[in-house]
Amino acid sequence: MTMRTATPNDIYNLKFVHDPTISPDGTQILFTVTQAKGPEGYTSSIWKYSDRSCIPIVSVGDRVSNPVFSRKADRFLYLSSSGSGCQELWISNLSGLDRCQILRLEKRKISSPKWSRDGRSVFFLSDYDPLRSGMPKTDVRLINRMNYRFDGEGYLHDKRTHVFEFNLEERKIKPVTQGEFDVVAFDLSPDGKTVAIIANIGTEADFQNNLDIYTLSTAGNSKISRLTSNKGSMSSLSYSPNGNYIAFIGDDYRFKFNTPVQVWVHNVKSQDTFCVSKKLDRPTRNSIHSDTMMNNSTHEPVWDVDSKTAYFTATDWGKCNIFAVALDSLEVREITSGPQVVAGFSLSNDRKVAFARMDPTHPCEIFLLKLESGQQQQISDLNANLISEIKFSEILEFNFSARDKTEVHGFFMPPVGKQGGAKPPCIVEIHGGGGTEGYRFMFEFQCLAALGYSVAACNFRGTAGYGEDFMKQLTGRYMEKDYSDIIDMVDHLIRSGCIDETRIGVTGGSYGGYLTNWAVGHSKLFAAAVTDRSVVNLYSFYGTSDDYRLIEEDVQESLPWDKPEHYLAKSPISYTKDITTPLLIIHSEEDFRCRLEQAEQLYAFLRRQGKEVVFAVFPGESHGLSRGGKPHHRVERLQLMLWWFTSHIRTGEKMVECPI
Repeated sequence: MTMRTATPNDIYNLKFVHDPTISPDGTQILFTVTQAKGPEGYTSSIWKYSDRSCIPIVSVGDRVSNPVFSRKADRFLYLSSSGSGCQELWISNLSGLDRCQILRLEKRKISSPKWSRDGRSVFFLSDYDPLRSGMPKTDVRLINRMNYRFDGEGYLHDKRTHVFEFNLEERKIKPVTQGEFDVVAFDLSPDGKTVAIIANIGTEADFQNNLDIYTLSTAGNSKISRLTSNKGSMSSLSYSPNGNYIAFIGDDYRFKFNTPVQVWVHNVKSQDTFCVSKKLDRPTRNSIHSDTMMNNSTHEPVWDVDSKTAYFTATDWGKCNIFAVALDSLEVREITSGPQVVAGFSLSNDRKVAFARMDPTHPCEIFLLKLESGQQQQISDLNANLISEIKFSEILEFNFSARDKTEVHGFFMPPVGKQGGAKPPCIVEIHGGGGTEGYRFMFEFQCLAALGYSVAACNFRGTAGYGEDFMKQLTGRYMEKDYSDIIDMVDHLIRSGCIDETRIGVTGGSYGGYLTNWAVGHSKLFAAAVTDRSVVNLYSFYGTSDDYRLIEEDVQESLPWDKPEHYLAKSPISYTKDITTPLLIIHSEEDFRCRLEQAEQLYAFLRRQGKEVVFAVFPGESHGLSRGGKPHHRVERLQLMLWWFTSHIRTGEKMVECPI
């Protein structure tokens, strides 16, 4: 069979595999498969692996997710959501044939469902408020909070996220936590009497970066006890099976936002809190993002049944694998290995691990690892037909010396099917904030390689996965060594004879878009550029973004009203007179992370100066357009990018037409 190359329309053919969870006895695995349902949305199904085969057991047309086995593994919970904004909680038997909806909330979210220890209740997070369940009196928003909106969720000025309990016999919702604060994550103690939450319950929470662990009775209406005194973030937590420890992912903020997250353990009896992953010196989360990945980047620590070992994911030199730390010795060992990205995992009582993994030529599939024997097998292969017909580019890694002699790690993808001959054109891809380049399946890169472009990327200074000394160099020094490392990578590839120095483009999203804007204002290397969901003006970004604390604490280490000149000095908008590179600006209309006004300013400044610039605005989309936007918008975004680059940097392939 003649193989073809990838095209943007293959978004409609990809199956996104995620949410693996294994039964306590290790005999069954549930996971979720999501795919495009026409141009406007997605549909999901829950699959089950048992007896050496995979079958779909819940396929209802809407999006379903988060399957959770009961302790007896005789039924499971799952979430369902529809395009109308309804969130539902369901229970099903293991065949998927006997299902019942236990809860439906209009215009409210439900997340993180957990069974009570006796199986009679379900606990979950929600912004449900019985006092606001009816129609509002007006559509006017009265705002008195600093953090009043969040990207992908909308306005939160009148919402708080709390823990709720739904009693399956009484069919009633009961709040477990209440108050003017938000719960980030929670877990239930093994005896079912206590709930541990991550939150900041202080009145100044909107102006603080720290979160802590608190506990209270699952009966609710009890005193909240604070267990930690943390200075930084926390994202997830889990009780040990014996109830003596609470493990969590967090940081102590010693390098501000460039502090790597670690696994910490709180001793419930002694009240001591200590870091257990320090010897690894790597961030204990997956920072290698992908446009085909649907799992969260941070996975809660998973305990072995004996409460002596905690399992977690960590990013290391462009790879993300599962690691384990022994509580007594604090020795860390690698559980999975190799050039891959583990995007989620689950552990059974008999030490079997179900995990989702991808590599540069394979989207996520589910694998099963038996820890006792080390035997590993792939149990799903839902993208096999698509993979068999498409020729993908293989990734190559390289190292280069930056101008200050620091070794920097890079990745290079040659054009598909090109061997020898003229030096290929190159598109430089710049990763976003908190991200890492690596061994992921990145569909955007494959579409570029399919049209004759090589793709180059590097993990410049500040990138996670290379130790805290490498990561902390970014704090207060953005657009310095991060930018120069990218230019040094390009120079290295030119000197090595890998790319044509006259046909180089650059693109990036979010912080990568910020760096793209900075690059075209400070270099003449690039023949064309695409900036996506980018930062342009730090001064106005401060008052419009849902992530303003990043600016005052990390990028600038100052406040805009005290040092406005510092903000403008590190803003690409100040250097538009120096931009000569043809620029395509892509932005989402409902991006609350980097507001549309950022792109509007850049477009207006360049257009007024007569520069070559085009502005594409995607209605109804958030900051996460490339990963979770409407299918037709994801396709059109890629088509616009390919149109712009093929219009300005020829590859010998047919030029892509503008899709709009």
